[in-house]
Amino acid sequence: MKNNLILRIIAVLSLSLLPLTSISQVDSTYEEPAIYIPNSFTPNNDGYNDIWQVKGIGIESIEIIVFNKWGKPIFTSTNLHATWDGSNNKGDYFVQNEIYSYIVRWKPINNQIKVLTGNISILR
Repeated sequence: MKNNLILRIIAVLSLSLLPLTSISQVDSTYEEPAIYIPNSFTPNNDGYNDIWQVKGIGIESIEIIVFNKWGKPIFTSTNLHATWDGSNNKGDYFVQNEIYSYIVRWKPINNQIKVLTGNISILR
C-alpha cells in the first residue's frame, strides 16, 4: 500500500522588525513494509512456478529457514532475493513431494523483528 507523506516546515527568523519566513513542503510516497510467502510451488523445470521465493518491500533484514518433516533445515538464507528450487542446502538432491515447514524472521525498516511460520507444498 502506498502512502503519501507531506511535511510542511516553517522557519521564522526574527532578528529585525520584519521577520523572515521560509516555508518548505516535501511530498514523498513510500511503501508500507509487506511480505508475501507462497504456500506451494512445482519445481519440475517446465518454466512455471519452478522456484519458491519470499518477496517483500520495506524489509531491512530477513532470515528464511525451511525444514523437512524431521525438523532438519534443508534451505536457509538471509537474502531477500534468494530462491529455493526444491534441493537440499548442499544441492546434492531434490526433496520429495511433501509438505515442508518454514520460519521467516523479518525486520521491516524502522520496526521490530516479526516472525512468520507456515507450510510449503512441493508438487511435481
